[in-house]
Parts: sequence; C-alpha cells; structure tokens
Amino acid sequence: MVEILKKDGIGSALVSAGGSSIYCLGTPPGKPGWRIWIKDSGEEFQAADEVTLKDDSVIAPHTLDSEVWAKPYFIPGRQWTAAHKPANFRVFYCDQRNLRKDKADQQCAWLQ
Repeated sequence: MVEILKKDGIGSALVSAGGSSIYCLGTPPGKPGWRIWIKDSGEEFQAADEVTLKDDSVIAPHTLDSEVWAKPYFIPGRQWTAAHKPANFRVFYCDQRNLRKDKADQQCAWLQ
C-alpha cells in the first residue's frame, strides 16, 4: 500500500492494517512525525508508551517484517530478542508473565 501511495505522489499518510501493523509515511502537516500509542496489554484503555514515527512501521522498516518477527521475539524471551533483532528494528518488549494491574510490576522497555 505504501509503495502505491508513494508512486502516486502521496508523501504523508498513516496506513493501518488493523492496529498491529502501522506504517507512517512522512509526517502530518506541521508535525515532526505521527504520534502512535503502544497499547498496554494489561489495561484495555491505557498506553504503555508513545512513539513518534516518520517513514517507519511499528517498528521495523517494513510492516511485513514487524508482523513476521512479533511472535518469534516474544517466545524465546527478552535476552534472545535483544541479541537477535536486526539493528534497524526497535522492539518494545513486555514480559507477559509479569503483567499485573500494578504498573510498577510491569516489565516493559525498549530493547537496545
């Protein structure tokens, strides 16, 4: 979809494929990027974090990459994910076993 938009001369768009796959093309008018909230898996109407994106999928250069890698990152765990993610991927990792109502008990962080 993004390639079609680019080909047709569209330079600014937010493309969402159901919420988990998002691509932010360019920026909205007068803004540095698209503000995207990462859903808190422990609270239905809360954000775990916010990120500003420009020419990114959440959060890999292509939405297909982020879809393909989403589950494999969470199955082997945080350390494996940090060691094996491509350098151009940003991963916001939450340990499912630690999710509780108390936010202080949640182990969510951006992996470097």
